[in-house]
Amino acid sequence: MGVGFVAGLGGGRQGIGRSTVRPSVNSRQGVVTCVLSKEGKTGQARLNLDESDNVVKRPSAPKRVERPLGEVYEDFARKLCREGRIEEARGIFHSAVVEEGEISSVLRSWAWMEYRQRKMETARGLFKRAVECGSPEEAAAAWCAWALAEQREGNLSTAAEYFRSGMRADCTHVPLFASFATFEGKHGSKELARALFQRGTALAPDCSRLSTAWANFEAADGNVDTARAIYQRAAFLCPEESSIPLAWSKFEAEMRNFREARRILYELNAKDPECFKALHALAKLETSAKQYGRARDMYRRCLKSTSLVNENIAPVYQAWALMEKKAGNLDEARNLFKRGLEHDPKHVYIWQAWGLLEYTQKSYEKARELFEKGIESDPLSAPTYQAWALLESKLGNEEKAAELFEKATNAQPSHAQSWQAWALFECKRGNACRAKSFFERALVSDPTSGPTWQAWAQMELRNSGCEEAEKVLNRALEYCPNNSALKAQLANLTSEPK
Repeated sequence: MGVGFVAGLGGGRQGIGRSTVRPSVNSRQGVVTCVLSKEGKTGQARLNLDESDNVVKRPSAPKRVERPLGEVYEDFARKLCREGRIEEARGIFHSAVVEEGEISSVLRSWAWMEYRQRKMETARGLFKRAVECGSPEEAAAAWCAWALAEQREGNLSTAAEYFRSGMRADCTHVPLFASFATFEGKHGSKELARALFQRGTALAPDCSRLSTAWANFEAADGNVDTARAIYQRAAFLCPEESSIPLAWSKFEAEMRNFREARRILYELNAKDPECFKALHALAKLETSAKQYGRARDMYRRCLKSTSLVNENIAPVYQAWALMEKKAGNLDEARNLFKRGLEHDPKHVYIWQAWGLLEYTQKSYEKARELFEKGIESDPLSAPTYQAWALLESKLGNEEKAAELFEKATNAQPSHAQSWQAWALFECKRGNACRAKSFFERALVSDPTSGPTWQAWAQMELRNSGCEEAEKVLNRALEYCPNNSALKAQLANLTSEPK
């Protein structure tokens, strides 16, 4: 499939709208009470749940809400998912379908939840129903989500087919352009990716998600000036959208243009001093510049920001703790990890980051305890399994390490870092064929991962010689033509006497 596919996308719906509405739900202990309007009458729907302390007080006077009950169910199920209350969310999704019939957005959200819980066949059945019962726009959204799930499973040809099906359902669905173009840029045709970005941007010039994805694609392809121009244009068209300067500053920092990155963030902060995302980004930027005093001040301001919501408090503490770790203040880092977990005991990445700190300090038993608690909080966290596996490998517990690597890749088959770490582990054990298959699987998830290609080439050099290593590196440069480290590695190989 080439750019002709995009050129042939004509007609279709004229309006561009959002496929999902996220309303709020009023609840009290043990019971959720939803005020709704249906068939001209105002009533109440009571969803019986177990007792929960994270609820919102019911309004003193019910208000008439002009939206379907199915959307209320969907929103509440999403809330439960974010809180890790999966069985309750599953019950709410089921109730929504029983009460209101087949609703595409509800089925799509339910399918994505089941995919995240590693119930892929159940997810596929729900995606299929979402596609069949929805409007063209809803069908396109369902095809897009289904394609992303298949992509993460490593089923790239199926994912491409479903992206195309979504385009046929609604060739004006802008989020689909962003996802499909990103997929093609990573796994398929860069020419097609660029054509999809151009067509999507023509439909929605002010779509920040699309602009950011396009800029990231151009930067990865070595077109730095083009990427910068896209960010500048997006910032001009969407002056109130904070996500664009945040992404732009990150890009400039990656280009080692720290002065420009700092300018963009301070400009955003001056426009909105309470934007905690800008303060958080500034703190991380100052940390990378080893300006720890400035970073510390930014983290304090971030935690006092009126725009900081509860679910973002723990990540701020985690980032601050990592800054203190980098600065050598390990006890302060531990204290900040602890404070973050007081706000959210289920924040798996704090458990993981704290475990890694103890691992680097050779407190292996403490590290193991923290990794175990992380997995208890999120049994599907591949990075945590991976970190724990590396610990067990370090301690010589190879069977346990192999078991944990397998759990990591089962939990998140698209987590390229876990496949790569497992490949390196098997390589050290002398299992070259097994390692090779894991390198291949890592590159299905991320074919532009330079470190994975380099590690694979190094293994081939040790086991098979220069010729096989050169083959790997030549393949790598097809996906990463601007990767200087890969070019240098290949140059060193070709300059050595055979």
